[in-house]
Amino acid sequence: MIKQSSQSRQPLYPIPTSELERRWELLRSAMKEDDVDAFIVQNGGHVAGGYVRWLTDVQPGMPSIPTTVIFSRDGEMTFIGSGDPSSPGPPDSIARGIGERIAFPYFRVFHTTQYEDAKIVIDWIKRLGKKNIGLVGLERMNASFYKYLVENLPDINFIDATDMVDEIKAVKSPAELEMVRETIWLHDKVMEAMPALIRQGRIEHEIRNDILHLAMELGAEGDIVLNVGSGPQGAPVAHTPLLYSNRRIEYGDVFCALLESSGPGGYFAELSRFWSLGEPCEDIKRAFEISISAQHVAAATLKPGGSPVETLRITDEYLVSRGSPPIGRLLGHAQGYDYMERPALIRSETMLYKENMVIAIHAAGKCNKCTASAVDNYLITKEGPVRMQTFPQEIIVL
Repeated sequence: MIKQSSQSRQPLYPIPTSELERRWELLRSAMKEDDVDAFIVQNGGHVAGGYVRWLTDVQPGMPSIPTTVIFSRDGEMTFIGSGDPSSPGPPDSIARGIGERIAFPYFRVFHTTQYEDAKIVIDWIKRLGKKNIGLVGLERMNASFYKYLVENLPDINFIDATDMVDEIKAVKSPAELEMVRETIWLHDKVMEAMPALIRQGRIEHEIRNDILHLAMELGAEGDIVLNVGSGPQGAPVAHTPLLYSNRRIEYGDVFCALLESSGPGGYFAELSRFWSLGEPCEDIKRAFEISISAQHVAAATLKPGGSPVETLRITDEYLVSRGSPPIGRLLGHAQGYDYMERPALIRSETMLYKENMVIAIHAAGKCNKCTASAVDNYLITKEGPVRMQTFPQEIIVL
C-alpha cells in the first residue's frame, strides 16, 4: 500500500516531489520548443480538476470557486484561489513549486465577482512582461474569465496549449502507475464485497451508500462517480443516478453498479459489472457476452501508435456484426487525475496511443430489451494491452 502521510497539512497520499519535478521539466522543455512564456489552467471541482492537481498536487476548489494556476517557463508557479487576501493558500507545507499565492473573495455564483480572478492574471502578465501565453483546457475555463482576459490584453499572443500539456499528462510514469494500481485494487475489492451488499428487500440507494463507505475505507479520496440500477429479468437495466436510486430489490432481479473512484494519490479508475439474484435470463447473458467481447476487440487495438478513431471503427463493425447497435456516445477514455481524460475513444480525437497510457473501455452490448456494459481499465505496454483489474468478467449469480 502507498505510504500515508503522517504530517499535518499534507495530502493523505502525497505525490513524490521527484515526480512533480519530472512533469515540470517536461513542460518547460515543450514550452521552449513551442515558444510559450507561460500557460494558464483553471479548474473547478475534483473529478475534472486534473490540470491543477497534476501541476501542484493541490486539489482545486469547487466549480463555483475555481482555482487558477499560472505555470511559467522560467519561474515558480502562481496559485490563485478564492479566499481571504491576507491568508492565501495553499500553506507552505504543500506549496511545492508554487511561489506567489493570491487570494480574493470571488464566487462564480455571484455576478459581481466574475472578473476578479481574470484581473489578477492580467496584473501578473503585465508585471512580468509576458507575450506568448498558453491557455490549457479552454473547455474548463469560465466564459467570463476567458472573455475578460482576451478583451483586456489585446497585445498578448494567446495560444491554445492544451495539446502540448495533454500529450505529456496522458503518459503515466512508474510513480503514477503505482498509484493507479492502488486505485485498481480498490475497485476490485469493492466489487468482491458486492454479494454481501446485494440482497432481496434492500433499496438501491442503501447499497450505493455501502459502496461509497467501503470505497472510502479502502483509500478513496472522496471523488467518486457511482451509479447503480436494477430491474427484473429481460427488462432494461441501466446505471441510475442517486436521485432515482429508489427501487427495492426483489429475487430474480438483475443489479448493476458502475464505480469510478479516485484512489490514493487522486488517480481514477473504473469498474462495472452485473449481478443476478438467481439464474440470469438468456437475453442479459447474451448482452453481457457481447459487451465483454466488444471490450476485448477494442482492447486489442490499444498499441503504441494506434488511433482511437480506428478503435471505434473496428469496435462498431464488431457490434453490428453481433446484432448490437454501434457506439453512439463514448467507447472509452483515458484516466488519471480526471475521471475522463484524453485520449478519448471518440471520432474527434487526434491523440494517438502511447506506452503507459491507462484506458477505460465500456462497450455496450444489446439483446432484445437487455443492454449490458462491462467496464475495465487497460494499460498500454510495448507488447500490447494488459487488463489491470482481476475481477471476473462475468455476471455474478447470487
